[in-house]
Amino acid sequence: MPPRAAYPVAVLRAAGDVASGSPMTGLRRRLSMRLLVGVGALLLVLNALLGLGNYRLGAIEIADQRSSARGMQSDALLQALVGDLDVFAALPRVLALPRSSGTLQAQDLVEQLRSVLLSSAAGQVDERGIESAEYIARGDARLVDDVASDPKQPLLPVRTALSAGVVSTALQCHPRCRQSIAVPVHQNGVVVGALLLQRSLISRLRAFSEAFAVDVAFVGGGLGVQDSAPDVATDRPKLYLATRPQRVTAVLSALGRAPDSYAQLPATVAYDETWYEVDIAPLPGTDTRLHILMVNDVTPQVTALHAVLSESVLIAVAGSLVSGLLLLALVWRPLRRLQALQAAAEALSQGAVARCCAQLPHTRAGAPPGDEFDGMSHALVAIAERISVGNREVGEAHAALRHLERDLQRMQAMAQVVRWQGEPLNGHFSFDAAVVEINPVLSHVTSWSEFIAFVHPQDRVEVLRAWRGGLPGSVFDTEFRLVINSD
Repeated sequence: MPPRAAYPVAVLRAAGDVASGSPMTGLRRRLSMRLLVGVGALLLVLNALLGLGNYRLGAIEIADQRSSARGMQSDALLQALVGDLDVFAALPRVLALPRSSGTLQAQDLVEQLRSVLLSSAAGQVDERGIESAEYIARGDARLVDDVASDPKQPLLPVRTALSAGVVSTALQCHPRCRQSIAVPVHQNGVVVGALLLQRSLISRLRAFSEAFAVDVAFVGGGLGVQDSAPDVATDRPKLYLATRPQRVTAVLSALGRAPDSYAQLPATVAYDETWYEVDIAPLPGTDTRLHILMVNDVTPQVTALHAVLSESVLIAVAGSLVSGLLLLALVWRPLRRLQALQAAAEALSQGAVARCCAQLPHTRAGAPPGDEFDGMSHALVAIAERISVGNREVGEAHAALRHLERDLQRMQAMAQVVRWQGEPLNGHFSFDAAVVEINPVLSHVTSWSEFIAFVHPQDRVEVLRAWRGGLPGSVFDTEFRLVINSD
């Protein structure tokens, strides 16, 4: 048998030559698959961008609405607390103020304020919430102390009013939250003192809360020593004032932030299946540790945002599904061709060359491959043709090998010593059974004349000489050729 390793190597080398092609042909074949992969990736990216863009637009619109509403609420709260300060600026001109500081005439001062406020267009005195009034002269001893070191002092707005000559206000909680209003008193163009008014905040805050459905809370940490101190162990903020304390406390607990992190507000938190937004109110304060918070119910906005998110995901998924179907339509024919190539390759691996060629599409001879599938098909056809040629060559080689094996067997048999017996005078001649190894015809030889007829004509003289010169029992030692059936 011939060595089998040389044949597959030659066939594979030929297949590689057929499949390689020129650089431009290989580029053209690879371009189609790259195009399909690129189209699929582009469709996925476009769908993702479409969903993301829809979500971004919806989120920006909702955020703008919340920002606008937050600004309106902040302006309204600021107007509710400091919008009427101009009314108090005219009080020193109509009040009979004492000539020196003190509270001896505080009751008379409150009565005068009530009379003035009732006669003004600003409304009733209870709407103003004035609880106390006091005149403080510029040289008052209490102003000499360094009140800046104690944020609980209500005289801080007085110092501002005396130095700047304008109405000053501050929100303070020590321990009860009130608004301090300091009105400068001018005499001959010089500020000689200030009128310090204290008014309650809860009524005005509740009116604002009912009008805008917003809760307001005064929260701080470390503003006092006893009842104002925060819970240091749990780092919980101290709630000083709230329009609805129970709900505000629950929302702040769910928020879980310390007062020193309120600068990062606004923040959204969920509590009791409701979403709330906590934000800092831009109001004037005396102590930086006092935070004025607005708590809004933003469940509709959060629900709308979730709806936008669901819509965006649906758009992305639907777009991806449509893109997948489109891509499937694009790759359906290549997949079928790939299946045909796989079946052809399996048939080729099993040696079924005819079945392999039947699985492949018929292309015009010499036509360049249109894509990589055509190139692979051409390569398989070339391999199948080479295998067919190789099979024929192997068959011919097997036939030649069998012929050589027969000749070799004959030569090996002829090389053996065959014993014979006979009488040269009367011509009797016969071989032993080993002559069958040379040719079965010789086993039927019974006379010298029959044997000499098989000897090659050119060797008959030598055979006759050896035959006649031999002695009984000697070895017939000569080489000669036999002609049997013309072989």
